[in-house]
Amino acid sequence: MSKPRSRSGSRPRKRLPPHALREKQEKMPLAQVAKKMGEQRERDRSRTPQRPSSASGRKISLGEAEVPKAREKWSGLRVIDLDLFAKELLGCVGCANCRKPVKLVEIKVCGLSSQFEVQCEKCGVLKTFRNCENVGTDTNVIAEANRRAVFATRSVGVGHEEESELSMMQAVEREVELEGSRDLSGSGDGSWQRRGHVSKNGIVSFIGSKSGMVMDVDVMSKVCSGCSRYSGPKEGPDYDEWKVNHIPVCAINHEGSSGMMEVTGMLNIFKRSVATRNVRYKRYIGDGDSKTYKHICDERPYGDELVPEKVECVGHVQKRMSTRLRKLKKDMKGKKLKDGKTIGGIGRLTDKKIDQLATYYGNAIRGNNDVESIRNAVWATFYHYRSTDANPQHHLCPEGESSH
Repeated sequence: MSKPRSRSGSRPRKRLPPHALREKQEKMPLAQVAKKMGEQRERDRSRTPQRPSSASGRKISLGEAEVPKAREKWSGLRVIDLDLFAKELLGCVGCANCRKPVKLVEIKVCGLSSQFEVQCEKCGVLKTFRNCENVGTDTNVIAEANRRAVFATRSVGVGHEEESELSMMQAVEREVELEGSRDLSGSGDGSWQRRGHVSKNGIVSFIGSKSGMVMDVDVMSKVCSGCSRYSGPKEGPDYDEWKVNHIPVCAINHEGSSGMMEVTGMLNIFKRSVATRNVRYKRYIGDGDSKTYKHICDERPYGDELVPEKVECVGHVQKRMSTRLRKLKKDMKGKKLKDGKTIGGIGRLTDKKIDQLATYYGNAIRGNNDVESIRNAVWATFYHYRSTDANPQHHLCPEGESSH
C-alpha cells in the first residue's frame, strides 16, 4: 500500500538533523551553496518588512510605524523628573515656525499641579498648558493631581493633623538653623472663636521670631460634641462603660474662664517643647498681659537652668496707641475744641492720621534702644505735627536724611 500524498500533491519533505545538514552542505559546490543562501534571504525579505538602511530612511519610516495597541491611548497621571523630561523631550523638537530650539518654563506651582510655557527664543511663548486637568465646580476648583494626593494620604491615615505636626516640626528646625541654637525665641498669642472672652473654644500659637513660622499650637475647648450627643443614663454600669471609652477622645481639655485659655495653652507649649520639639524657648515675645508670663515663670518648665525672658511685642504697643486715639476721637465726637472745631474732619484727627501716628510711634520704639531715646522719638512726632512756619517745633526731630 502506497504512502498518502500531501494535499499539494508532492511528497512531504523530511527535515535533516543539523549534523546531516552540515555534511550535505560541505559536499555541495560553493556556487550552489551561495545560490541557496541568496534564495533564503529573498524568502526572509518577503516575510519581514525591510528596514531602511540609512538614517534618513529610518526617520521617514517612523511616521508609518505601528504603535502597540496597549499604548495607543494614554491615561492616568505619572510621577516624572521635570529636568530629565524637559531635557529628553526638548532635545528632539524645535519651533514649528522658525525651527529654533524651544524651552519648557514652569510659571506657576500649586501643590503637585504646575502650569508650563513652551517658549521659543525667537517667537516667544508658543504654548501654555498644565500638567493635569482642573476638576470641581466653579466655586471649588482643584487640580486633579492634588485631589488624588489628598485622597491617597487620607486613605493611608495621614490627615490634616499629621500634616500640620510635620509642618511645625520643619518650622522648628528652620528656626534652629537661623538661630544657631536649640534655645529659641518666639512670639505667642491666643485667639478665640468668639470675641469678649466668652468663647467655648480657643487656640494658642507660638511663632518663631526669625522664621515667622508656626512652631506649635494648642487648641483649648470647654465643650464636646460627643458629650452633647450622649443621651444614655447618667449613672450605672452603662454610663461607666461609655465614659471609659469616651474619655480618650473627649474634646474638653479646659476648665475655667475663657480668658485663661491663653495662659493654659502657652504653658502647655512651653512644658512639652523639650519632649516634642527638642528645643527650649528662652525668650517669650508677648503682649502687655503679664498673666501668661507670670505663670510660665512660676511653673519653671526648664527648672532653674533656664528662666524664659519676657520681651514686649512692639506691634501690641503700637496697636494700643491707635486704639486709644480712636477712643479719644469717638468720645470727643461733636464737641468743640479751643479753636472752635471738632477733633475729626479734614486736616484733623482722621482715621488715616491715626494710622500714621501709630506707625511712627512703633518706629520710634523699634529704632531706639534706651528709654530716653524712645521718649524723644515719640514726642518728636507730636511736636512735628504741631509745627508751623510761624512757630516751628522741630527741636526733637532727628538730623539728616532720616528726618521727615
